Amino acid sequence: MPTLHAPSVESTVELVSPAIEPADARAVILAPGVEDLSGCAVGLVDNGKWNASALLHAVRIRLVERLGMTEGPMRGKLHYNRDLDEEERSALRQGADIALAAIGDCGSCTSYTVRDALVLEDLGVPTVAIVTEPFVPLAQSLAASLGTPDVRIAAIPHPLYGIDDADLAQRADGVLDAIVAALMEQQT
Repeated sequence: MPTLHAPSVESTVELVSPAIEPADARAVILAPGVEDLSGCAVGLVDNGKWNASALLHAVRIRLVERLGMTEGPMRGKLHYNRDLDEEERSALRQGADIALAAIGDCGSCTSYTVRDALVLEDLGVPTVAIVTEPFVPLAQSLAASLGTPDVRIAAIPHPLYGIDDADLAQRADGVLDAIVAALMEQQT
């Protein structure tokens, strides 16, 4: 039997961690809560996970209809394991009075959803990270490890993937009060 030899191929694997290097880590001072949400522009950060966009749109429609808020910019990330780039941060900082980031429904996407929220908070935009219930402790732990334990988090039932329109509407209705309370809460 002849001996087979695999061709020599060099490849590179890049490992990406959602953790901030300790030298770069600093506590974020959260933006002040909003006393009156009417007229506020709602910015959205869609991390590209299944149903994140649909949930964000459903929540924003409810905020516009029920509280008189307005539509702000939406930025969709090509991959959930990517930080917001300068153009995305700038568009949200300039066009949104408040923001929603979604969805944290696994380990790495929860980490980046919290990071997105903290970046926007640092820019002065009160932001709520929407996370499914099993990943709330991870979101809280990550925020605390970054020196900002009071990050605004709103929880929805897990999973978000594979649900129908009726379940999606229920989740949007169910999280609305938590989002409003988080945005209006005065941070210390």
